[in-house]
Amino acid sequence: MAFDSETYRAFVESEMKMALAGKGPRVFGNRGELYARIVTDVMIENTKSRLAFLCGYMSASVYDPARLIEFLNKPNTSVRVILDGPPRAEAIDSALAHLGDLRSRVQLKKIPYQLGFHFGVADDCHVRREQDIKDRVASVVFGDKAMASAALTTFEKLWHLESAV
Repeated sequence: MAFDSETYRAFVESEMKMALAGKGPRVFGNRGELYARIVTDVMIENTKSRLAFLCGYMSASVYDPARLIEFLNKPNTSVRVILDGPPRAEAIDSALAHLGDLRSRVQLKKIPYQLGFHFGVADDCHVRREQDIKDRVASVVFGDKAMASAALTTFEKLWHLESAV
């Protein structure tokens, strides 16, 4: 059953609120660019301090530059990004290109090969893991520190293998 974007956003926000209230991990599926953006928006809006993303080029259609700017303007926040794959023409539409002076607050690394999966982790607790990067098919788990820890372990291994962009 497909949801319109407003209904889906309300659902995702409700799942995040329940996770933040300690009502156990909230698990649901996510598919397509619009719905990926909704989940990513809700994750960024509810993050207090740390974001980590493994992605292709950080498309502005999924990562809203305005939300990233708002997040980066908060005190004691950090964003780390690993970009995978070869350089792409689409990178001109990267959210990173819209950050202006705040771009310097984003720690960025690049790996030259595509991994076949992407993910984002917010506050070491909330994860969106894309297992099909072409169609943006993902699993979302809010409020699961063990799942987030596993994703961050992968992120850290990749982070320490590659050099800064």
